[in-house]
Amino acid sequence: MNKSIQTIRHANFEIRFILVVICQNEIALSQAMQKEFKIYLKKHLGKQRCQLESAQYDGRCFMIEFYGIPNMNLSTTVNNIKTVTARRLRKQFPALKAWAALWSDQYGLFTSRAAAKKFLKEIHK
Repeated sequence: MNKSIQTIRHANFEIRFILVVICQNEIALSQAMQKEFKIYLKKHLGKQRCQLESAQYDGRCFMIEFYGIPNMNLSTTVNNIKTVTARRLRKQFPALKAWAALWSDQYGLFTSRAAAKKFLKEIHK
C-alpha cells in the first residue's frame, strides 16, 4: 500500500494539497533558511497528522505539497504554518527581523499541480 494512503477507522484516503505561500517581498532566503523552513514545516505538519511531500522556493513563493486528512481545518493549518515558520525563521536568522511580515496575507491552496502552477504564473506577472 502507498505510504501516503492513510486510514481513520474504516476510511482510506489520500488527499494531496499544494499550498503556495507568498513572501511579503522578494527575499533571498539562503539555503540554510530554506532547510530550516522545511524542518519546521515537516515537524509542524507531523503534529497535524499530515505528511510533507516537498517544499520548493522560487525566490518569491514556497510551493508546499503535503498529504492531509479529511477532518483537518485547512485555514487554521495554513495560518499555523505561516505563523510558526515565520517565528522560527526570525529566531534562527535575526536578519529577517527587519521585515515587518515575512509572508503575504495572500496564499493559494490547491488539490492539483496544474491549478497551483496557474496561480504561480499570476503571482509572477
